[in-house]
Amino acid sequence: MSTPTKIAEHLESAADLLDEHGWCRLSFVNTDGAYCTISALKAIEGDATAALNALLYDPKFEATHDVVWWNDHVAKDKREVTSTMRRVARKLRGATR
Repeated sequence: MSTPTKIAEHLESAADLLDEHGWCRLSFVNTDGAYCTISALKAIEGDATAALNALLYDPKFEATHDVVWWNDHVAKDKREVTSTMRRVARKLRGATR
């Protein structure tokens, strides 16, 4: 079972992976080894369902309700993606207190 703390760790680890290897659009992993949001989450833990669902509750996804569309067409850059992941992780950690 995924707890809020485990989901937060998953999101933070995926953000760290993007910081280390880079972020991309329109591909799960590009030729430079950069990851999209979904592939970064899956690289950390094969079942990314809980982390993806946590992201979808963030206001950034109100208009799209779709992480893939947001990654490929809405997110401006890696910083926006990683800061969103970390903000959701902080909210999840706050929910456990």
